[in-house]
Amino acid sequence: MSKAAKIVDQVTGNPAFDGLGGYYIFLRRVLIPLLLAGVCLSSYSLMSTWFDHGVSIVVAGMFTGLSVGPILTLEKMYGLWLNRE
Repeated sequence: MSKAAKIVDQVTGNPAFDGLGGYYIFLRRVLIPLLLAGVCLSSYSLMSTWFDHGVSIVVAGMFTGLSVGPILTLEKMYGLWLNRE
């Protein structure tokens, strides 16, 4: 069996991905980018009230980049919580 086939078997055999009736993988791939886009747009709209356009884009990008780690950690904790149940 190839290495790629073993990786696919590990992913599909992971009980954490069976959560939410099998929709966990779909929600993970859709909600995380939507959540990051929401963080970016909301931080840009908040920063545009105080700063000009260029500074607001930079600050929104920095804030979004800093929120990637906590968002992915929360997703991992949710997967571990589903796996524990």
